[in-house]
Amino acid sequence: MKLLYVLAGVCLFTLVSCNNDNEQPDYGVIFTIVEPEEGGMYTSGGEFHIEVDIEGTLPIGNIEMLVHNMTTGDTMWYYSTTTSQDYFTYHDHPILAVVNPSMCHFEVSAWESSYDNRITEEVHFEINP
Repeated sequence: MKLLYVLAGVCLFTLVSCNNDNEQPDYGVIFTIVEPEEGGMYTSGGEFHIEVDIEGTLPIGNIEMLVHNMTTGDTMWYYSTTTSQDYFTYHDHPILAVVNPSMCHFEVSAWESSYDNRITEEVHFEINP
């Protein structure tokens, strides 16, 4: 009888330990927005710095970045790409121009396959003429 309990225990342990072998981590990303700075004040027509690192738990897939002028509703700068890597870095120096003081935000998003499931982070700043 003891042998039967031991065999049942070994079978149960084998089934439980084999069950988790094929599990993958959930899709997730960590954004490190170096620039622009939250609450920063920038000058229209001056060099605007964008520096972002994205680290994924799986291959990142799709990336989208934009600068949105919340005062006028305009998109001032846009970038998108795809990658099969789990780490991505981006650095650029676009020239952004405004006529009036403008509240803006920089938004970076990443998603595996469905845009509706994107993960987003944003930074708010001001551009003055």
